[in-house]
This record gives sequence, structure tokens and C-alpha cells, in this order.
Amino acid sequence: MSSPDKIVIELTNQEALVLFEFLRRCEDENDYKFADQSEERILLTLEVILEKQLTEIFSPDYSRILEEARKQIRDAD
Repeated sequence: MSSPDKIVIELTNQEALVLFEFLRRCEDENDYKFADQSEERILLTLEVILEKQLTEIFSPDYSRILEEARKQIRDAD
């Protein structure tokens, strides 16, 4: 159980990979529209947390792994 000051968000590994890639790409392209610097701080912190957990991002097969994760998450047509 989390403390009153914290919440816990659970993601599948595939969800975490897709979220990490989105955050990384937005940072690389400077594509965020922040209302306050605190929003930037939170997203960068989240990206670092995900980076520490996701060993797949260092794999030579990362592009393939990411594409498979995206396929698993997409809505069915």
C-alpha cells in the first residue's frame, strides 16, 4: 500500500516501453507545451525512472521490441 503522499501506477512492460519512447521522443524534439516548469520536472523524472527499469532500451533489437509492444497495445481495428 502506498503512503498518503504517494500513489502507485502499474504498467505492463509493453506500456512502459511505449510511454518511455513517447517521453524520450518529445524531449528530443522539444515538443512539450508546459504550463509550468513543474510539469517538465515530473515528466523528466518519469522518463528517468522508466529508463532505469527498462533493460530493453539498450538492446540492439530495441526497434523491433518497441514495435511489438506498440502492436500489443493498439486498439483492434
